[in-house]
Amino acid sequence: MLDAGTLTADDGRNNWLAALLRLLRCRDAGKLPELSRTLFDGLRRDGVEDLAQRLAELVMRMLLVRFGREQEVGPGSYLDQALRYMEEPTMLERAITEWRNAALAEGERTMLRQLAAQRFGVAAGDALGTLLGEAADMRRLAAIGSLLFDCASADELLSRSGGVLNGQPGA
Repeated sequence: MLDAGTLTADDGRNNWLAALLRLLRCRDAGKLPELSRTLFDGLRRDGVEDLAQRLAELVMRMLLVRFGREQEVGPGSYLDQALRYMEEPTMLERAITEWRNAALAEGERTMLRQLAAQRFGVAAGDALGTLLGEAADMRRLAAIGSLLFDCASADELLSRSGGVLNGQPGA
C-alpha cells in the first residue's frame, strides 16, 4: 500500500509502483531520466515487459504533452522512441533539453514580436516574427532583444536583426 501524498525522494528505489507515482508527480524535468530508469529497471527486474511497454507509451505521451509536443502524439509516432528513451536515460535527457530549449526559444520569439509591435507598431511586430521564423539560438535572440532599445525605427530593427540572425556581430 502506498500513500501518493507522502512519497519522499527515497521512495521508489526498489518499488516500481512508487517510482511510477513519483514520475507522474514530478515537476523537475531534470529528475525524469532517473525516475524513468528506476521505474523501467524495476519492471524489467520483475519480468513485466508488457506493462513496461504500455507504461513507456503513457510516460512518453505525458512528456510530449507536458513539453508542448502534442503534434507528436499519435498512433505509432512515439512508441519506438518511448521505449528507447526509457531504456537509455541519456536519450531522455537530451530530448527533454531539446524540448525545453525549443519552448524557451518560442517564448522568446513571441516576446520579441510583441515588444516590437508595442514599440514600432503591429506591422513591425509581424515583420520581426516572420524574420525570426524558427530561430532558436538564445544568444542571437537576446541580441535582438537589445536592439529593441537601440534602434530608432522599425526599418533599423529589422535590418540589424537580420544581420544578427545571419551571424554578423554588432549588426
